[in-house]
Amino acid sequence: MKKTYEYARKEEIKAKIKVVNTDVPNTRGLGSSATCVVCGVLVANIFMGNILKKEDMLQIASYLEGYPDNVTPALYGGLTASYVTDTNVVKTIRYNIDKNLRFLACIPSLKINTKESRGKLPHELSYEDIVYNTSRLVNLPYAFLSGNLSLIKDILSDKMHEPYRLPQIHGAEVIKNFAKERNLPVFLSGSGSTMIIIFKDELDYSSLLSLGWDFKVLENDLVGATYEEWLSNCT
Repeated sequence: MKKTYEYARKEEIKAKIKVVNTDVPNTRGLGSSATCVVCGVLVANIFMGNILKKEDMLQIASYLEGYPDNVTPALYGGLTASYVTDTNVVKTIRYNIDKNLRFLACIPSLKINTKESRGKLPHELSYEDIVYNTSRLVNLPYAFLSGNLSLIKDILSDKMHEPYRLPQIHGAEVIKNFAKERNLPVFLSGSGSTMIIIFKDELDYSSLLSLGWDFKVLENDLVGATYEEWLSNCT
């Protein structure tokens, strides 16, 4: 919150945020730290009378998180892609996706520290692997807009990080095989340990329950960060 006041050149209003309930587990590759950062920036902006635009809050949140990848969808909702300009300004593009897409978050108990997980990645990548991934990346927005599950499955095939991170996740192959048998897209969320299966309509995942993982069916959020009520007893 302090950085938000500094950005706006306003006097700091000291406050504590108590998390009563959250659906975002820590250290599972689901952006829990970004969620907290965006929450702090949003609350500070509310205290200041909502003087900041989302573009301003994005700059602050990206600075605090260290990169925009996770704070951007938390703030804007939807499918987003971000980059940093030569003048160090964060820019983001928001894409529409097929409203019928649903996501099964498969969440193991294994906690993975993002920084430690990066240590498992190679220091160098082959030109072929880079071309393999980037040729898919440029087609990703269209794939999600089309809702074509077979196309999304092809697009999400990865050679840059999953081969190095998945082996540490016990049960990952079970999830991958489950998705493969049903011709559904599946990917590792962030650095893990959560894996996400994309589907439409209904999906019977009861055969996966024996893994002892948590499973949450999610839908695309088109709104992003909001606040719904003001606590009248704030002092």
